[in-house]
Order: sequence, then structure tokens, then C-alpha cells
Amino acid sequence: GAALVCKAAPAAPVGALQGMGAKIEKAFPGAREVGINAWAALLAGAAGYLIATPLEAFKVGLQTWPGASLTSVGRNILAKRGLPGFFYGLDAMYAAGLPYSVILYSVYQPIKRWTNQALENRDANNGKDSQGSDSMAGSVIGGSIAEVMGLLFFMPGELIRMRMMGNPGVYSSFLDAGKKIVAATGAGTLYRGFKVTCFRDIPYTVLTFVLFENVRDLLAARHESCTATFLDSVAAGVAAAIVASTATIPLDVLKSNIMASSGSASMRTMSKTLFREGGAASFGKGYLPFLTLNSIKWTASMAVYATVREFYGLKTSASH
Repeated sequence: GAALVCKAAPAAPVGALQGMGAKIEKAFPGAREVGINAWAALLAGAAGYLIATPLEAFKVGLQTWPGASLTSVGRNILAKRGLPGFFYGLDAMYAAGLPYSVILYSVYQPIKRWTNQALENRDANNGKDSQGSDSMAGSVIGGSIAEVMGLLFFMPGELIRMRMMGNPGVYSSFLDAGKKIVAATGAGTLYRGFKVTCFRDIPYTVLTFVLFENVRDLLAARHESCTATFLDSVAAGVAAAIVASTATIPLDVLKSNIMASSGSASMRTMSKTLFREGGAASFGKGYLPFLTLNSIKWTASMAVYATVREFYGLKTSASH
């Protein structure tokens, strides 16, 4: 068929922020992109975690309270803290999630670009065509490194959040929970579950970035301007979340139980315990909230991130 010809999309209005960004870029080359990535990531994280908190409360309850159902989890939360109980732990979500989002999204794009450029240069020196495979390699390497860096900042707040949601009547705030947990079991406890979280989150993040960018590109190709709309980003985010959530739910169950436990448990020990108590079905507990949570959280955050970046003229696609 005929090659697709893209019409230029209308330029975004140049306001004070864009003008300031241009001046910064002139004085400090590369600084504008770093700033835009960080700003887009901050807004993405704020939107995603605000939406995710009530769903996280249900997921943690289903995965860690014996015999729990959606109804019993909801009743328990209401009995202990009322309606605000569904947002109990939001301060912990933000303490863990906002730095994580800024690091993840800010680091991902440069590493992906540098990786692709290095592979393109290698293939050019060898006389090969590098189109196609390199963008995938950049996404995989960039997503993996960015995820590990983000988790180093994410884990302490995540563990505190898990303990708060697993025991909704015990701690008065994020700071109170952190002090009590460290006083009881030491600061090293804050990184409990780091290994299983890496096993879950690295493949999840890589799958999400690869699928989101490629599906979004396919949807963008339907438009004359070849530019994805916000709804295209939402659809791409849902598709990516469904695949990644289904692939990683067993690891999420392990992570929740290891981090919520007061004792020390390895992945192998916890796996045996869960299988002994509930069989293979134990590793699918909380799948519906996990899927819904990720579909909403990742869709909101990635759609906001991509839209903010493109508002400031930065392309978000599988090849950029």
C-alpha cells in the first residue's frame, strides 16, 4: 500500500514556561529535557497514586488477611477508619511513589536513547540496518535500569505503606509507622522484600513500556498527524497493564506477604507456605484488584506523562 504521510500537528502555544525552557536549554544544553521529564513524572505519579490508594487497600487485604473477600475487606476498613480509611496510607504512597516516579520516568528516556544510539552506531560500523530491534533493546535496558534505581527510593515507603494498609488501626500516620517499624525490627526491615519486588517489577515495567509505546504508536498511525491523543494513551496503557499484570500476579502475591509479615521469610519459604495453605490458587489472590489497580494507575500515570512531554515538544514513542 501507499506509504503513510503524516500531516504536521498544530503547534502548541508558546507561553512563559516554554519560553523559559528555551532559555534554559540555550544556557544548559539537555537541561530542558531533564526538567520536562521530571515535571511530567511528578504529575504522572501524583495522578496515578491518588487513584490507586483505595484499590491498593483492597488488594493488600485480599492477599494478606486469611479468608478475606472484597466485602469483608471493605467492612474491616470502614469499621476501623470510616470512609477516609480507603485513603489510609496515601501519605506513604506519595512518600514512596513520587520519588520513584520521578526517577523511573526521568532515567528511562535518556538510557533508552543512549542505548539505541550505541546500537545504531555499532550496526552502522558493521554495515547493518539497525531499525526495529534497537528500539526494543533500548526499552528493555532503559526500563530495567530505571526500575532498579527507582526501587532504591521506593522500597522503604512501600513497606511502610503495606504495613499501614495491612493493619489499618495500628499506626496514626506514615511517620508514626516508620518510627515504630524501625524501633521494633531495625532500619534493614525497610528493604524487606527488595529481591521479590525486583523480580516482579523489572519484567512488569519493561513489558509496560514496550507495550505502551508500541500500541500507542499503532493508534497514533490512524491519525493524519500521526500524533497520539490522550485517549490513545489511555487505551495503550490499559492493554499494557492487562498483559503485565497477568504475567506478574504470582510475584505480587509473594511480595505482599513477605513485606506484610513480621518475621523474616525468603521467596522459597513464603512460596511453600502459601502453597501449603491454599494451593496454587493462593498465587492468584487479589488478581482482580491488582489488574484494576495497574490498569488505572499505570494508564493514568503513563498517559499524563506522555501528554505532558508532548505538550513541551518531546516525542514519546517506541523509537524515541
